[in-house]
Amino acid sequence: MRALILLCALVIPLAACSKKAGDAKKPKPAATEAKKQPVEPSPAARLVGAWKVDLAAIEQTPDVAALDEATRARTLEIARKHLADLRFEFGAKGDFTVTFAKTKQSGRFEVAKAAGDTLTLKTIQQKGAEVKTDQVQARFVGDRVVLTGPDGKPVTFERVK
Repeated sequence: MRALILLCALVIPLAACSKKAGDAKKPKPAATEAKKQPVEPSPAARLVGAWKVDLAAIEQTPDVAALDEATRARTLEIARKHLADLRFEFGAKGDFTVTFAKTKQSGRFEVAKAAGDTLTLKTIQQKGAEVKTDQVQARFVGDRVVLTGPDGKPVTFERVK
């Protein structure tokens, strides 16, 4: 009987210790849930890549929608002809390239302000001794980005695939 009591006195604490050690190895449910959820990239990270004009969005702009049908058709034809080649490419290190009508312009950009899905960019372009800076607003709408330059006219771009 003493042997049984001694055996129980040794085995029960060991079983309790091994159970606690096993519990510590199991991940907490909340921690695993957080790891499974994808992290949405920041707007600055979403901007990186190549973008082309969303020609379908031009049809829906208030300026174009207000035109009479003949002028509207002519305007859209011109837009398709001239804007189809316009590309913006933003690099992860703050560089950008604008390609338009066989012309390439390069520069740098900085995120001056970020608020929600909207970025205010400071663009810097240098041609010889001349340095030109502008502010451009980049607003994400779904998988598109709406760029508004100093002229205040927004243009919608879609990612080049």
